[in-house]
Amino acid sequence: MIIWNIYKEKVKVNFQLNRYEKDGLSYWKNILFANTIIFLLPFALIALIPAFFYGISNQMYLLLTVDLISIAMIAIIGFVPLLTLQTRKVLFIISAIFFSTSLLAFFGPMGPGLLFLLGISFFCTIIFKNQYAYVPAWVNLGICVLIALLISLNLLQWETQDYSALRWIALSSNLVFLSFLCSAMVPIIFNGLENSFLKEKKTSQELDCQKAELKKAMAELEEKNQELESFAFTASHDLQEPLRMVTSFMGQLQNKYKGQLDEKAHQYIHFAVDGAKRMRTIILDLLDFSRAGKSNDEIVEIDLNKIIEEVHNLQRQMIKETNAKILYQNLPIIKGHKTQMVQIFQNLIGNALKYKKEHVTPIIDINCKEGKKEWIISIRDNGIGIEEEYFEKIFIIFQRLHHKNEYSGTGMGLAIVKKIVENNGGKIWLKSNFGEGSTFFFTIPK
Repeated sequence: MIIWNIYKEKVKVNFQLNRYEKDGLSYWKNILFANTIIFLLPFALIALIPAFFYGISNQMYLLLTVDLISIAMIAIIGFVPLLTLQTRKVLFIISAIFFSTSLLAFFGPMGPGLLFLLGISFFCTIIFKNQYAYVPAWVNLGICVLIALLISLNLLQWETQDYSALRWIALSSNLVFLSFLCSAMVPIIFNGLENSFLKEKKTSQELDCQKAELKKAMAELEEKNQELESFAFTASHDLQEPLRMVTSFMGQLQNKYKGQLDEKAHQYIHFAVDGAKRMRTIILDLLDFSRAGKSNDEIVEIDLNKIIEEVHNLQRQMIKETNAKILYQNLPIIKGHKTQMVQIFQNLIGNALKYKKEHVTPIIDINCKEGKKEWIISIRDNGIGIEEEYFEKIFIIFQRLHHKNEYSGTGMGLAIVKKIVENNGGKIWLKSNFGEGSTFFFTIPK
């Protein structure tokens, strides 16, 4: 095995294949030729053993000489380092034609000579460029015409086979026909392969270019997101301080001049304090939205039953006030970020409690179905419902369907939920009939 590997590397180094472009079809033609020489030489040496005994026993020393010359040519093609690849190909074809015509001369039309000539014609159309495809067919035609001429002049006869020139022409015409057929069809096949290869290469290059552009865009987007998150954090921190000051000083103003202010002044103070509080809530929600979908928590196994219990405790005051019932059982254990799961359920359950019907006990039913690649979770309520035209709008930041005097909030909850779900590779949607309640669905990949 070591000797075989050394032999292969020696031949490949002599062929200098690394000088040729590796992307084109010509490179693979050269690889095929190199491997043909690599395997042909040891096989030819093995075949020489019975040929040697046959030649000695039948005193066919000239045939034995032809065999030795052919093997010597293959050795020269494989081991001489100074030859160009094109020269090696030409020498190979010359030696192959020499060997085939010698077999034809010794054994006649019924020997392997004609078959070898056809094989050479086919092999030439593979290893040479397409513009040389018809050369071997014309060479075969010339050989057949020459042999017919020699037969007609009685310069070539076979002892065991009686062939006239016409009979030879009838037989060899099959060789000529098949040679020209190979010369016509094989280049068409290789042209198709090369065009397909070039098209695939172009598509691959375009994809690589698009991937590079996408990678660059993703890096820029990540940088912008980090800048935005940093800005949101700084802005929320810096803006909250003056709002606290407004609230504080308005409270002090109200307390200090309590008996000196009329009802209108107290109303203005109330508007200012309420506006400052709502602005602070919006700022905190904006900060939550900028951080939504990002978590420093590791992905862990999460028991959804415990998540619902945690959200139940967080919402216990509203649940107590509305006598709400949250129904769930045998929810699965999934993989994800615990903090984000709590945030999703807290917003969806909170909305179900907030948008309840008057004088109707809220009932919230939570279920989970297992899909092939994801968990499908649903949260159904018996609240006021949503008209279909607003199904998309409610997931947009700051979009509200009701006046703040009817229902509190900033319109950020569902936008935050959507962002978390999509950043985790899932999707969210809903079904609802106005006045009959809503069902929110979202998926979590397994």
